Amino acid sequence: LLALIAADVVSIFVSAPDTLILLRFAHGTIGGMLVGTGFSVIARTRVPDRTFGMLLVVQFGLGGVGVMILPRIVPIFGTAALFGALILFSTVTLAMLPFLANYPAKSAATSDSGARAIRWKPMTLALLSILFFQSGNMGLAAYMIELGRAHGLETGFISTVLGIAAWIGALGSLLVVVLGIRFGRFWPLAIGLVLTVAGNALFHFSGNAVIYAAANVGTAITWAFVISYLLGLCAAFDASGQMAALSGFVSKMGLASGPLVAGFLAGRGDYGLLINLSLVAMAASAVALLPAGLLDRIAAKVRN
Repeated sequence: LLALIAADVVSIFVSAPDTLILLRFAHGTIGGMLVGTGFSVIARTRVPDRTFGMLLVVQFGLGGVGVMILPRIVPIFGTAALFGALILFSTVTLAMLPFLANYPAKSAATSDSGARAIRWKPMTLALLSILFFQSGNMGLAAYMIELGRAHGLETGFISTVLGIAAWIGALGSLLVVVLGIRFGRFWPLAIGLVLTVAGNALFHFSGNAVIYAAANVGTAITWAFVISYLLGLCAAFDASGQMAALSGFVSKMGLASGPLVAGFLAGRGDYGLLINLSLVAMAASAVALLPAGLLDRIAAKVRN
């Protein structure tokens, strides 16, 4: 965290593009290591799905603030405002470290321990699901402003909708916090995935401002809901937390690869195909239902 803060402070005063790229690369590498460590700690909690949900409640809530405020103050204060925000968040996180409780690795007696002997096959399916889900969602979300503009919507309206959607999207994570795994993982994931695909399909009708706004809000909720369960699913197959760290890496790969592919289509203005490919990726993430069903069956046997 101290290294992140130092990198952000230096970035404020760097104007050479090459130097800034190297500096931000180092910042991203350190940040990625911290995310992996954090995910490992979360995996050691009693119900990691619920903890991941709380993580995303904070992420969506503060993300909504950032989306609505930062674009307005950057023209006034320059890019220093962006780095200042990062410094603020890192400082708050640093101040919270002394209050962390112990997080020993789960014992073999946990309810999901029966899955450990066969964890690699379901784990692979869960990781693939995260990759598909994140790439499909982010590939479309990264060009949501351009999509709205292409359908004649005003930039001010689009920015407001995206900010509000980020806030309301936290409800999806909050729902995971409330539900936990009392209804298992299979049915919450199945319902969430169906609603995600249906909601994103509505972006074909983005020319209608109401539909565009409703689709953004709805998919923000389902995105936060489903990814919480997917990350928790990976954590359930590993006592040490290493697989949760790997799931974080795969998640970031999905978030990066989606916009990379989508950029070629958005550059040509082919938003219809972009939406369809995103829908295919999201539908493919349904492979997570297999390991989710496995964990539910194991949990049922333990209860009986």
